Amino acid sequence: MPSKILTDDTFAAEMGKLNQTLLRLASNNGGLEINSMEDLNAIVRLGRAKEFLEVSDQVEVERETNITVSKGNSQGITAVSITASTFLAKMGTTHAGVYEATYDGNVWHKENGEVITLSEYGITVTGTPQANDVVIVTETASVLTFDVVDFDKMTPRNPKLTKSIQLLMHDVLLYGTMPFSAPQLLYYALNGLAAGNYKFTLDHAAYGGGTQYDGTYMFTLTQAIPAKGGFRHTNIGGYKSSYAQSDVIGNYLKTYQPVAANGTGGAEIETVAVSLYDGETVCTDLGKFTAQNRSYMTDDGYHNSTERNAYGSNRYRDSVYRLWLNSNASSNFWKPQSVFDRIPGGSTMAGFLYGLDQEFVDALGEVQVKTALHQFDRANGATYDITYDKVYLVSRKDVHGTDEYNDISEGSQLEYYKNTTNADKIKYQSGSAKYWWLRTPYSSVANSVRRVDTSGDMYYYGAYGTHGVVPACSICGKVNITVGD
Repeated sequence: MPSKILTDDTFAAEMGKLNQTLLRLASNNGGLEINSMEDLNAIVRLGRAKEFLEVSDQVEVERETNITVSKGNSQGITAVSITASTFLAKMGTTHAGVYEATYDGNVWHKENGEVITLSEYGITVTGTPQANDVVIVTETASVLTFDVVDFDKMTPRNPKLTKSIQLLMHDVLLYGTMPFSAPQLLYYALNGLAAGNYKFTLDHAAYGGGTQYDGTYMFTLTQAIPAKGGFRHTNIGGYKSSYAQSDVIGNYLKTYQPVAANGTGGAEIETVAVSLYDGETVCTDLGKFTAQNRSYMTDDGYHNSTERNAYGSNRYRDSVYRLWLNSNASSNFWKPQSVFDRIPGGSTMAGFLYGLDQEFVDALGEVQVKTALHQFDRANGATYDITYDKVYLVSRKDVHGTDEYNDISEGSQLEYYKNTTNADKIKYQSGSAKYWWLRTPYSSVANSVRRVDTSGDMYYYGAYGTHGVVPACSICGKVNITVGD
């Protein structure tokens, strides 16, 4: 994209607009009242957010919940429909309200007289419009409240955006709706598996890396697994009070069709019996599986952790939540992020950004999000993932001020949570305290993620859990506007 060239006149005009905004804010009857994203952006762009805002101040944002359309008392048109995504895109902002368009016998116009084309707003009418026909659009929206939790903490992807405000939602969203990760495939069959006999070995494969399951097992496929399909074992990798080889033996292996790139498919093919390998049957060897330590597995990209087979993955980069938080899809937001992914609950929902006030979304910057890696994901010396996200989950360090791993820190504690008690970390939905996810992987197993409990203390849980989501984001802006920048 070419640089924006500012002449002396346009530079002065830009600075003038920003300073006028600041002057208006500062002289608002002796008090500050930020009434728009334009106001908020102005103070960020000039690097003066700390002069006008404090940690724990709040920003309210509307998010569309429903859009309906009716024809009122129209005599010419007989029916009307609306495409919500087109309407929102054309409006450019989200506000609950009732909007009308009236036909004057020649054109449609808004209440303020502005002539419009209905199709540009996603509106379709049936019949022939007559004078005074009316189309009424009703938009409902929820109000999302964000707390200001820090300033200039995150690193924007765009190096020109040097200043920012960090926000964290005050309440919990989506409790009980979708998991951090669905239980995954144990084996990914890139080229498929033909019907026939197979064997595999378990090595330190019991939950926590125990050896009670160690041994070689066999099974027979009566139906082929297509390319990019796979299988999982429904009785290993999870926590038990005791473990034995008998947990592996039985009708526990399920095979699956591939999950398509659009997030569909993945149907079960058959259930297959597993037995101890008899040492004689000719079998295709599928290699070794383990719970959490890569040194005990066949490390070719097709073999997953037994713990993730049971409870899902604790790798934030591939999580359902990261995808949902950064999606503006109107439906079916979920797409596979890993070859082992299976379709999670809530996959057909709209993304978090869909229906969120576009002026707010436009103000968000993609920022660097650093997340520690569990040992199972530490290939080729990597100890953490870097993702660039508009919306993200906060880390253990952000909230509780401590690191999960000695060799990697996920940032520094948010100012909002410094010198606070556990009670200050409790979050609610409809007045009830709820568990809420952090992005930090629990170090002891490959399937669990750190969470904040209903007491505000920190604990962990399997990634398949449907705890609450608390979105975090950063409003970013440039400090300096210079000619030729």
